[in-house]
Amino acid sequence: LAYIILILNDLYENKISMSRQDIADYVGASTENIIRELSSFKKENLIQIERNIILVKSQNKLKIIASY
Repeated sequence: LAYIILILNDLYENKISMSRQDIADYVGASTENIIRELSSFKKENLIQIERNIILVKSQNKLKIIASY
């Protein structure tokens, strides 16, 4: 998911405007798993979520996660 967030961040020019369901459909995961992972990223201060907009706060840390 970290890799997809980075790609979407580039596509949406630093404001990812997608619902959690749309992201789940995009990556082929359940909405529940996406919600869980996004919440984890938010707790780790990697992203900020406002309504249906995701703002990346730490691209470098997401890149590290995406490389695993």
